[in-house]
Amino acid sequence: MCNNCDYTIHGRQHHFGWDNSFVPAERVAPGSTIEFQCLDSSGGQLQADSTVADVARLDFATVN
Repeated sequence: MCNNCDYTIHGRQHHFGWDNSFVPAERVAPGSTIEFQCLDSSGGQLQADSTVADVARLDFATVN
């Protein structure tokens, strides 16, 4: 966790994939400190108590 971050990229600021046409979540100055609050690759669809059945129900349109 970053105590004195200049910027935070929140979990809601995400893209499903990599493409240079996506608008940047933030533009930062060199030397800035950034905290990333990252989602897992399922886009938050799986939790610690998820089961195999939950994997079968994944929405792959939101899987990265």
